[in-house]
Amino acid sequence: MRALGHYRCMKNLKYLAIFLVLVLVSNRGLAQSKYKVVCSMNIIADMVRSLVPSQIEVMSLVEIGGDPHHTRPLPRTRGVFMMQI
Repeated sequence: MRALGHYRCMKNLKYLAIFLVLVLVSNRGLAQSKYKVVCSMNIIADMVRSLVPSQIEVMSLVEIGGDPHHTRPLPRTRGVFMMQI
């Protein structure tokens, strides 16, 4: 039984390695574009803004003072879910 678990783990690692190689190869042209970070809540977005350089765009899905449990998507946040990579 233990050998079967080891086999599954190695198989998953193989798929993870293939995925990472594909991601690294496909992102060559993104070096010139501005990176975007999307946070679920505004307080997290504020913390991220204080940690990352100003070249990185940070936005929050929930408005200032909004309740994340009762937030509905707004037209301005629609583009966040449709970002082209």
